Amino acid sequence: MKHEIHVVYSEAPLPERVTHKAACGATVKNARLCFLWDEQQMQAPIDLKPRGLCKDCYLAIPPEGVWRVYAFKEGE
Repeated sequence: MKHEIHVVYSEAPLPERVTHKAACGATVKNARLCFLWDEQQMQAPIDLKPRGLCKDCYLAIPPEGVWRVYAFKEGE
């Protein structure tokens, strides 16, 4: 689905408008940022809501030690 939101976990900041590999294994081309969660700044774990989110990304287990959670949509 072209407008599905995918999750990308990262230890470093990620740019927009480039290709990213999502937690589900999908390639998100020309990625547009939907939201960013930085656990160190927010001081709480993220509570992802599945609305519009890729089911496989939602079910993916985050890698240990990763603090940033990005959600990207494929750009046009």
